[in-house]
Amino acid sequence: MQIEDLFHQYADEVFTFLVYLLKDRSLAEDVTQETFIKAMRSLEHGNHIQCPKPWLLQIARRSAIDVLRQHKRHVTSVIEDVQVIPDSYAGTETVAASNVTVSQLLTVFEEMKPEYRQVVLCRSVMDMTSEDTAQILGWTSNRVGVTLHRALKAARQELKRRGWFSEIAK
Repeated sequence: MQIEDLFHQYADEVFTFLVYLLKDRSLAEDVTQETFIKAMRSLEHGNHIQCPKPWLLQIARRSAIDVLRQHKRHVTSVIEDVQVIPDSYAGTETVAASNVTVSQLLTVFEEMKPEYRQVVLCRSVMDMTSEDTAQILGWTSNRVGVTLHRALKAARQELKRRGWFSEIAK
C-alpha cells in the first residue's frame, strides 16, 4: 500500500485521535504529519502492514507521547478544540439513557486518567475493536475490556456527582 493511499484513507482519523490525546489542534496537525512521515519511512524499509489503521494510530500515539515529553507542556482544554463527536460516542454506555451534553461529556473525558482517556477514545469515540485498541496501546484485549469498564463506571459516577446524569427508571 502506498503512503498516499494511507494518508487519504486515514489522515482524518489520525488527526481526530491526536486532537483528543493532545488537546491542541495545531500540535495535532504537526504530529499527524510526523506520523505519516514515520509510516512512509517504515514502508520504504519494506515493512508490510496487514492492519494499517491500528498501526498508524500506534505510531501517532507514540509520537504524541514523545512530543508531550519533549515539551513538558500543560495541554489546553479540548472543549473548544473539538466541535463534533462521532455518532458512535453517543451510543456508549455512559451516555445511554441520559441527558448529558457533549460539553459535559468532554469535561469529564478531559479529567479522566490518561489510560482511561486512551481506551475510551479508541473503543468508544474511534469505534475500534478490542484487538485493535490492544495493539495501539500495547495492552492485552482483556486489559482493554477491564479498563474500558472502569473508565465508563468512573465517568458515570463523575457525571452523577456533578448532577449531569439522570438514568431512566427501569
